[in-house]
Amino acid sequence: MLSKINFFFKKKSFWNPVFSFAFQNKQIWVVDQLDFTQIPTKKFVVYHFNPSKFLDFFEDIQKIEKPKKVVLFVENYSFFSEYLNVFFKRIVAAGGIVRNEKDDILLMYRKQKWDLPKGKVEKGETIIEGAKREVEEETGITVNEVYQKPYITTYHVYIENEKYILKENIWFLMRSHSKYLLTPQIEEEIEELKWVKTKNIVKFLENSYPSIQKILNQYLAN
Repeated sequence: MLSKINFFFKKKSFWNPVFSFAFQNKQIWVVDQLDFTQIPTKKFVVYHFNPSKFLDFFEDIQKIEKPKKVVLFVENYSFFSEYLNVFFKRIVAAGGIVRNEKDDILLMYRKQKWDLPKGKVEKGETIIEGAKREVEEETGITVNEVYQKPYITTYHVYIENEKYILKENIWFLMRSHSKYLLTPQIEEEIEELKWVKTKNIVKFLENSYPSIQKILNQYLAN
């Protein structure tokens, strides 16, 4: 279930992102090719991957102003990938972009941010089973359809008990015909659930996480 990191992006001008992860509301773009002569320094800050000082990197980027994009340059992506797999605890979670019969999207408000329902995949269940279970537990709805192929995978790093965790979030497109009232799961600190029309999603993304913004912006663009 815990596959090695292998998440690619389309080539973009002076940089070529091969992986991306979030850390404390900042999106970090990992690149193995970079044209340093064309970097717009007002918008980007670039770090060079150093295994012996990698944890210092996380402390440093917390001081960066939000408008800056954080780029981490690695000369050997295979080595970087192995480094994350060995030195970071890996957790797999799954969730969904859930639509109703009107094609509204289900959002939840938790920890003062608008988010999508998701949770850890339990031992013995498939990723799809875990995604469906978590969505139903967190929202109280019934998921009637799940597209079998993951829509997108995102990653984020967080610190728990002084250990660095790399969480892989696998997202599926889902549909619910449920007529039940939305029921926030109190144990997961979910304060509110809301069906949101696609034309109104953007204003909710203003108060969301970088990864959720990425997911829904990509969804709305297709």
